[in-house]
Amino acid sequence: FTDAIDEVEASDGPAALVDMARGLAKALDEARRTGLLDGARTEEVSFRAPRALVEAARRASGVTSSTALGILALASLARPDAPPGRADGQT
Repeated sequence: FTDAIDEVEASDGPAALVDMARGLAKALDEARRTGLLDGARTEEVSFRAPRALVEAARRASGVTSSTALGILALASLARPDAPPGRADGQT
């Protein structure tokens, strides 16, 4: 995951995209630090989503794997500093 985020951060893209990539990296770092990414991957999460939403999330994150995208989304939601409904930690 970090490679994709590093690639987005290093790009000459819009500042908002770079800020978003940093937020995603922070979410993954926090998930790692708190042990949320430890252990075997035993839980299966499966759902259908609108294609446009999935494609936009892939473009925004730089992540192409559905599994990696799902883990990134869950890590963003599980951030301890994020108020309910705000995965980016902003109020």
